[in-house]
Amino acid sequence: SRYLFARIFNMDKDSEFSFELLDSIYTSELVDTYGNLVRRAGVLAQKKCAGKVYRRSVDSRVGEVVVKIGEYLDAMRNYEVSSALQAVMDIARFANQYLNETKPWEKSDPSRDLYNVLELIRFSTNLLAPFTPRASRIVAERLGFNIENPLKLKLESVERYTVVEAPILFRKLRANTQ
Repeated sequence: SRYLFARIFNMDKDSEFSFELLDSIYTSELVDTYGNLVRRAGVLAQKKCAGKVYRRSVDSRVGEVVVKIGEYLDAMRNYEVSSALQAVMDIARFANQYLNETKPWEKSDPSRDLYNVLELIRFSTNLLAPFTPRASRIVAERLGFNIENPLKLKLESVERYTVVEAPILFRKLRANTQ
């Protein structure tokens, strides 16, 4: 996958390479961090909000985290693609942490929490789009937002997320048992 090679290879130094490293990055970042986040948020939005999550004011911590877009853009300008992707995963990791802290599954109206998480997913998906174009397109279509230029991303610009499906984007690889 484009993501894995961009994540491993650096322009300024030698890169380590092994299939175990590829598998580790694929599993920890794409499956467990980003893919799991999209699935969890989608399922919660469907169950708790009938798939419709309307704009709410964004938590200040979310605003502080999306500043990572600056790190992403700086890294991309400097051809430090691996660092750019690490900044995206920082956003996704925070979104998972935010879900765990706010526990929207325990609330009768978790709209604000889910809007915050969907905003984090929208940002991370837009930043991942050059590296995971198929998965990013699926997430945008199923959660109800557009892929756009990262320079134009703004918080609270989506009036309503319409979640039609909570996709499973990446599946864990099975170990070869021979």
